[in-house]
This record gives sequence, C-alpha cells and structure tokens, in this order.
Amino acid sequence: DGVELVVHLVRAPLLQDVFVEGDAVLAPGALRRIARLTPREPLWPARLDRAARDVAVALAADGYLEAHATAEARPLPR
Repeated sequence: DGVELVVHLVRAPLLQDVFVEGDAVLAPGALRRIARLTPREPLWPARLDRAARDVAVALAADGYLEAHATAEARPLPR
C-alpha cells in the first residue's frame, strides 16, 4: 500500500596508479596530470570518460589527430 525504496551502496574504485596499454605516447604521470586524476579519487564511469576525453584532446593538440583514448578501472592483482 505504498512505495518502498531500497538503496544498495556500491563502493567506487579508487585511483591507485595509472597504466598505459598500447602505444605509450605519454608517460603514466603525464596522463594523470592531463586528466587531472588525484590519488584515491573515486573512478565512477563519468569520471573515467572525462579523463579519456581530456587525454584524447591533448594528444590531438600534440598532432595525433586520430588519437583514441579509453579509461577503465581495474583491480590491482593481490
């Protein structure tokens, strides 16, 4: 006879380190600075999308006009 709201909390992955796959045009530290990523920052999908976009724009500005960047959160091996 009413509405029930159930909330399931999901932990955000937190930034530990940046790794490069594929052609390493930029060092991981440079990528982190370009994307303005900070240690232990929550990496929600929207934040990862924005980081990848910022890197692709920076690469295009450096002459890599066909640059494509993606970002994903991966768990570190234990």
